[in-house]
Amino acid sequence: MARSRRADRQTLADHVDRKGLRPVIERVYPLDDIQDAHRATETGHARGKRVIRLV
Repeated sequence: MARSRRADRQTLADHVDRKGLRPVIERVYPLDDIQDAHRATETGHARGKRVIRLV
């Protein structure tokens, strides 16, 4: 298991702050469609993250 170092976490945080790291969101699902989101995840063909909107 890899260990996290404080300097590494700070470097990562700096990238996020500068918008250097952005997640790729494939699709946002409403909570009512959570079963569809789960089925899509099982296909193994993700091009990005699937997000469940809770509100």
